[in-house]
Amino acid sequence: MVRPRMSAVPRTILVTGATGCLGRAVVARLARGGHRVIAASRHATTHPGGFPERVLPVVMDVTRPETIDPALEGVDVVVHAAARIGDWGGREEFLSVIRDGTRNLVAACATRQLTRFVHVSSVLFYGLHGSGVMTEGMLPGHMTTPYAEGKVAAEEIVREAQRTDGLRAVILRPANFFGPGSQLFTERPADLLLRGLLALPPDSGKANVVYIENVAAAIAAVSFDDAAIGEVYNVVDDTALGWRELFGVYAEALGVGAVATRPTWLLRSLGACFEGWSHISGRAPLLTRDAVDFVRFRGTYAMGKLAEQLGHEREVAFDAALARTADYLRSRRRR
Repeated sequence: MVRPRMSAVPRTILVTGATGCLGRAVVARLARGGHRVIAASRHATTHPGGFPERVLPVVMDVTRPETIDPALEGVDVVVHAAARIGDWGGREEFLSVIRDGTRNLVAACATRQLTRFVHVSSVLFYGLHGSGVMTEGMLPGHMTTPYAEGKVAAEEIVREAQRTDGLRAVILRPANFFGPGSQLFTERPADLLLRGLLALPPDSGKANVVYIENVAAAIAAVSFDDAAIGEVYNVVDDTALGWRELFGVYAEALGVGAVATRPTWLLRSLGACFEGWSHISGRAPLLTRDAVDFVRFRGTYAMGKLAEQLGHEREVAFDAALARTADYLRSRRRR
């Protein structure tokens, strides 16, 4: 039985990571709902894209505790979307933001009477070495990247605050989010396609994707439904489409050739070479071994709990989300 959605009265909501692609979508979504939104980020007041009307940009850095308390004044709901993303960087660079930043934010929130703390985690919680369907009740998998390590540690910090401080938290694990502005899964692949540099191994797996706007809608849903407190939800739109098919949609929209295939050993060898050069040059590598391994993941993710428990369905159908992204890439090609 699907339970009806609860109506949400206007709240004051702080969104961390507000200048990132997901943060911007969440801020816009909540502002459209009539809420007072505080857009918190290190660069909130200088972000070139700006924010919608009635959104208050506030400079806040989760790695600097002294910037957190002033931003929380009068806040009812916190959406924690700040993170360091990517497949390259020092371990401590990731952990300082993802793990330690979460600890700083949770410590500041634990002394306040929040109605909700929405923690945005990742399906990388499950690791990349499993197979089959990953469900919310599973233990964390083997961590191969500092990003995933940080996400697992951050979830434990949130759970501990739930147990000891009564933090009214909910954890979301979005899949690989795509759409306009998604650097990892739309913008960067499109750039590589245009340069003729994108290639996949022959054993590339499922893309396991979710449209950015659907993640924002899921965040809004759990922010106001008390049934979500204490729960963990995967946020996934599709587990059938492969990386080759997804990037094929991009290639067609961009008017370039089919996605190339290269042997796995060759791609990993190239990744190792690029990584070595990056240590010398200080520039991010064009390809990493982690990226090659990432697209070879054979598992998928359970995707029904949000609908079963909260009656929440994705707002943009997957086919429509693909079409919107393709239209965006066509317009980008014409610019």
